[in-house]
Amino acid sequence: MKYTTMRRTMAAAGLVALYAGLSSAVCAQTAPTTDEHVRELERKLEQSLKRIDELSRKVERLEAGGAPAAGTQAQPAPAAGTQAPPAPVANTPAQPAAAAAQNQRIDELESEVRQLSQSVSRVDTDTGVPLHGFANIDGRFFSRTDPSGDNVHSGVVEKAIEFYLTPNLGPRVKLLTEIAIETGEYSESVNIDMERLQIGYVQSDELTVWAGRFHTPYGYWNTAFHHGAQIQTSIQRPKFLAFEDTYGMMPAHTVGFLATGKKRLGDGRMTYDFAVGNSQRILTSGGQPGTGQVDMNLLGSSNNSASVLFNLGYEFGSSLDGLKLGIDAMRWNATDDVAPLPNTTHMGFVGAYGAYTADDWEVLGEYYLFHDTNASGDGSSHSSSAYYLQAGRTFGSFTPYTRWESAHLNQNDNYFAVLAPAIGSSYWRDVVGLRYDLTRSTAFKFELNRTFYRDQRLPSYNELGTQVAVRF
Repeated sequence: MKYTTMRRTMAAAGLVALYAGLSSAVCAQTAPTTDEHVRELERKLEQSLKRIDELSRKVERLEAGGAPAAGTQAQPAPAAGTQAPPAPVANTPAQPAAAAAQNQRIDELESEVRQLSQSVSRVDTDTGVPLHGFANIDGRFFSRTDPSGDNVHSGVVEKAIEFYLTPNLGPRVKLLTEIAIETGEYSESVNIDMERLQIGYVQSDELTVWAGRFHTPYGYWNTAFHHGAQIQTSIQRPKFLAFEDTYGMMPAHTVGFLATGKKRLGDGRMTYDFAVGNSQRILTSGGQPGTGQVDMNLLGSSNNSASVLFNLGYEFGSSLDGLKLGIDAMRWNATDDVAPLPNTTHMGFVGAYGAYTADDWEVLGEYYLFHDTNASGDGSSHSSSAYYLQAGRTFGSFTPYTRWESAHLNQNDNYFAVLAPAIGSSYWRDVVGLRYDLTRSTAFKFELNRTFYRDQRLPSYNELGTQVAVRF
């Protein structure tokens, strides 16, 4: 009986020690953070704590079952040198069988405690590098091709494979890296592009500070959908929101500093982004064919000026859960490299956006009003605008969607005039598509769009697109 009591005590002590260790792990891991991996860890630890409570109660019941019944008196030990009287036969439980069964149950509890301890230990000390990725194979078939436009070749397109790394550096220090191995738009050469490289410090949910190359946080699309095509419903982004190296006219990336956060306000949360970085430039010579692209200036601002952006949004709760509305504004000086006299344009826009993503619906919209000044020319100012509206609804594995988008870009504006025709031209585009999710990580997409150029810098065309996109 002494051995059984000792094992009970050891099992109970093990449970108490494991409970204390788990509590410490939870406290350590629940420091303010927005990292999805840590939130998942907290959930697993909480489940383990509940299981430990259940095991503790089982051990207590076992120990209570082995004690003398209430109202009975323990038999005194026999005197020295005398022989203990035989135990009465009647009304005596089978003590050896009961003890064996009890010991077996304690063995099972101890085994489960050890398994839980080992599992928590592995999770708590994980310092590996979570590696995720995205890849897609596209098909693009045009009614008319044009070497100077974005409808260059019809056929199958093998664009990129991307790796998304989020090393575990602790509850407050974050590192986000997105590396793309991709082909160029005009050549089949394969390049490595550091799409994002940012190091952050999490003060709380209300403030995280990042430094490095990040997605410029204007509107909704550019922050909700990164380079992995699988996570967005459509095949293509809105044309004017495309990335810089795929005919995008806006600075999709910024190199600098970003402060972001959320604060509870009423039933919802107020969100904000404030970014300061290098002013973007326009590459017109010395680059790949089809220059006239926006560049984020990785090695410092080429005109020694800074870009500034502010984004303020509100995520509704209660009956409007899933709705977000916001406004944003950005200023920067864009200088091209036209020789011998480069042009500088004071760029700026104000915008508004909205997104509803609930009840199987996805409704997204953004509007931008540009006001630019030709700083190195005649000093004239010009206004332009761009917008899109996309709506889709999921029915099981199928999501049909449609999008309307348009850009009215003043061709007397140095910024839009110097951009490549496929980037700086006014246009409108209608899109209809269908997405089919084969699994949670694999999607097939079919998309038809008609692109019409308003200022006739390029011929209009129709496009049929297909895509298989995966994430891992």
